Amino acid sequence: MQYDRLTNELVPPSLSSAISALAQANIGPLSQYPVPPEHPIYPVVEAEVMAKLHFELNYMATPPVIKLDGGRSEKGITCLVVAMHEANGAAELAGFILFKPRLPLCDSASISYAVVAEKYRRQGLLRGMIQNIKLDYPSIGLDCDSGLVPLWEALGFEVFGQDGGHIAMQSAPLSGKNWLVTGPMLRRHPLVAEAMQQVQAQRGSQAAFAEWINVQSKADQSAAQYIAKRTTAV
Repeated sequence: MQYDRLTNELVPPSLSSAISALAQANIGPLSQYPVPPEHPIYPVVEAEVMAKLHFELNYMATPPVIKLDGGRSEKGITCLVVAMHEANGAAELAGFILFKPRLPLCDSASISYAVVAEKYRRQGLLRGMIQNIKLDYPSIGLDCDSGLVPLWEALGFEVFGQDGGHIAMQSAPLSGKNWLVTGPMLRRHPLVAEAMQQVQAQRGSQAAFAEWINVQSKADQSAAQYIAKRTTAV
């Protein structure tokens, strides 16, 4: 298995397409508000995951300027680690991690998305990609579904809070600030706008909005309960 890192550079179209396909096959783990494909609000959940991915990949080639406290600004860095399986002269994407160094630049980074293709799981790929990041950023933050907490704990991460419907984890205390794709940015993305129109056409505007709020509320409550149980157990 070969691990490569790309930093603030154009992602080749073939690799970008493979990343998008792998993300689309793993919408549930990547979304803070996962629902089954048959759920009426699923098109919006899927669209938000893919829209965020598109923003992140675009940032690779066109880094945004991020405003920091005190009137400072820094160019945002986006990095991509890929695990490639090579056989018979061909290379296949086995997994990827999109991450961003926290600002101002320090020893910390935050993971946006991490995915390993199903047929390559339990082979150490995720650990290999994390080790690639730790070469420069020993303190790594991420958020994940509560069901994935044991996986990340096995890689040396610890729970330190809640992030929406996800559990916030870190490999060591974090410095700096994570910079994000905001909710308004996602809602303006054509993929999300089209998905919302589709759901509203099928369910009606009020019903679609109520279902979306209900999905978010349940995920947030579930994450809060998970954190509370862990705190009580300690």
